[in-house]
Amino acid sequence: MAQTAGGWKLLRIENAAEALDVSHWTLRLWAKQRRLKTVRVGNRLMIPASEVARIARQGMPSAVSKV
Repeated sequence: MAQTAGGWKLLRIENAAEALDVSHWTLRLWAKQRRLKTVRVGNRLMIPASEVARIARQGMPSAVSKV
């Protein structure tokens, strides 16, 4: 499910992980390592759709593709 905040289209981490064919734990790790931009909406971690598109276009930010 996508949401918008401040004009950004945001994806739940689970949906972004599914779109990129990685686990949600991988995305959480990349966020912690600052390899992936995230936005907090309340207590939920969201990923801008532009970040998902960037990773899909440029490839994974590290050699790890799944955790």
